[in-house]
Amino acid sequence: MKKINYKQLNQFERDRIEVMLRGGIKQLEISKALKRNKGTISREIKRNKLKRDGNKVKGEYNSNLAQTKTVFRRKYSSFQGRKILDNDELRLYIIKNLKDSRSPDEISGRMRLDKEKFFASKNLIYRWLHSASGQRYCKYLESKRYIPKKRRKKIKKTLIPNRVGIELRPRVDWGFCEGDTIVSGKRTRSKSSLVVTYQAKAKFVGIRKISSLKPDYFNKAILDIKKAK
Repeated sequence: MKKINYKQLNQFERDRIEVMLRGGIKQLEISKALKRNKGTISREIKRNKLKRDGNKVKGEYNSNLAQTKTVFRRKYSSFQGRKILDNDELRLYIIKNLKDSRSPDEISGRMRLDKEKFFASKNLIYRWLHSASGQRYCKYLESKRYIPKKRRKKIKKTLIPNRVGIELRPRVDWGFCEGDTIVSGKRTRSKSSLVVTYQAKAKFVGIRKISSLKPDYFNKAILDIKKAK
């Protein structure tokens, strides 16, 4: 199915709608003139007419007011937890489960499992809890956290910064060697490891087993390898 990209009406188009409506032009003709879907024009007029009698739509369409209301709606459309705030049944369900020591993840999963007629994801519940309307219920969370945890930018960890592989290092003079330790990858109680030295020029490898990684054991193994050359 082809995805349809919806584009919001702008101030210029709203001004034209107002002028054409005052001129008695029908909505269908307006949609053709602006090359917009007739449903878009109908919703625009209905949503942004002046309301002077309770919730009944009355009065004339005003382009400036329509633009202001649209900006306001877009600004607050992502209000944290609005869906929960507007649904009493959903809100009471969440509060009850929070008091029963259930986490937002469990509450959301329970809604889906029980096939409730309402639904809120765990992220939406957290957003509501961290908003002004839901913050009082944060005390029922296991963490008791009243504000969302700040996400820190992950730093890529490197074992040896600016490392240059041994195969890329230039050959050096006789007698120069490099050393390191090798430990088992398995979780064992043994602290034993290997001390390994490598002399690139002579292609000599020296290995000694040590019972601990303490510097004294390491130094002793290095001296022992040196004597054996």
